[in-house]
Formats: sequence, structure tokens, C-alpha cells
Amino acid sequence: GDKTAPTQESTGTTSWSAIAAGWEFTVALKTDGTLWAWGSDNDGQIGDGISDGGFLPAQEATGATNWSTISAGEQHTVALKSDGTLWAWGSGNEGRLGHGTPQGNRNSPTQESTGATNWFAVAAGIGHTVALKSSGTQPTPTPIPSTSAWGLAALAATLLVMTTVLIRRTSGHRPATRP
Repeated sequence: GDKTAPTQESTGTTSWSAIAAGWEFTVALKTDGTLWAWGSDNDGQIGDGISDGGFLPAQEATGATNWSTISAGEQHTVALKSDGTLWAWGSGNEGRLGHGTPQGNRNSPTQESTGATNWFAVAAGIGHTVALKSSGTQPTPTPIPSTSAWGLAALAATLLVMTTVLIRRTSGHRPATRP
């Protein structure tokens, strides 16, 4: 049932390093680089390959040990691996998974369609995904990283991210101080 106070997840694991909450599901990373999820799985957002959901953490279907970043959308999950690749699964409506088609759910991690290896940030929204690529070996203050978006309202999301990056990059002035 519903909980009204913080409760440790049922396995008692203490090696979680990151967590993200979607619509009625949770995704988490362990310190060993594995990715786990639990909860509602109507569209495959758990990523274990069977789309049935559950109350216990299930490891994603590939068994990879190099996951580095996670984000949960309404009914989809996106994640980065330490090799700079971007993966998505769950609801493919509006093209939010980035696999090249506007529809089609995936119940296990699927690499986005460009196969790029220089992604360094990703975020899942209700019906879209935004991500940043580095332009060199490491993300640096200049030049501005390449911004990509896909899915519902992708253009607006891209503009918002680009505006935020530009503001952060150009607002280096410091407030005046009194003597």
C-alpha cells in the first residue's frame, strides 16, 4: 500500500549511487555500474525485457556494468554508459526514445539511432528527451556543447536547454561589493 514515511526498498541493498523517479516506477544505479528498476512497467520502462513490472528491483536486460547516468520520464527511461553512449527504453510515443521512429515501445535498453559516443548529460521529460554532447574530449565552458532533443515538444525543449546553457556561459559578471 501507500507509505507515509520513508521506507528502505525491500532488498535492503546499501550500494545505490543514483536514483530517478518516473510515473509509478523507479530507476536506480548501484556502485558497481548496474542499473535496476521497479514499479509500473506498462510500456517497458523497467527495461528487464518482459514488461510486467514488480515491487522488487529488477536488473535491466543487458546486464551491463558501465551505466553512469539515469533519468526517468513519464513512461520511459534514458541512461548514459561510461563509454558516452545513450540508451532509452519504455514508451516510444512521439519519438521520445530517439530510435528513429515516432512510435514503438522497447522493453530493454536500445541505443539511440545515431550511435554517438560523446553524450555527457541526458534528461527525460513527460514526452521527450534532451541530451548534451561534448565537442571535444571533455565538456568545457567553450564552445557550447551540442544540444539535441527528440519527442513531443522537442524544439521547445532544445531552445530551453540552449537558452539555459547560453545564460550560464555568458553571465560571468559578479555583483558589486561594498567597501
